[in-house]
Amino acid sequence: MLELHGNIERSYCIQCRAPAPESEMEGVTTVPHCTKCGGLIRPDVVWFGEMLPQKVFAKAEAAARQCDMFFSIGTSAVVFPAASLAYTALDYGAFVVEMNVDSTDLSSRAHEVLTGKAGEILPDLLMQAGIQPAGEQ
Repeated sequence: MLELHGNIERSYCIQCRAPAPESEMEGVTTVPHCTKCGGLIRPDVVWFGEMLPQKVFAKAEAAARQCDMFFSIGTSAVVFPAASLAYTALDYGAFVVEMNVDSTDLSSRAHEVLTGKAGEILPDLLMQAGIQPAGEQ
């Protein structure tokens, strides 16, 4: 799994890039500061307008070129460069499945379009494949 847009469960210092331990974030009611350098702490996520981490995106592109099946789940498929991954998979011969509540630009090119909520469709797919969804064991 690649965290292309980061992980809200992590934070880091914008000045020295040091990770901020979760224990330092508990109970914080004002803007948190780094214990090492005093810089501001922010969530380790990519906000709109920010660049995706290049190394992670390169790994995602490589995976899209090499996969046999690609799932595009719950996305508008219009925010690039992340939206390009499904098209890369298509260009390299992968079977592309789109799962979304609405049609997107990708819908007409996907091999299979599953319309609905991912939280309902994914558990059904897992059970059809004989896999017990997490939390239902």
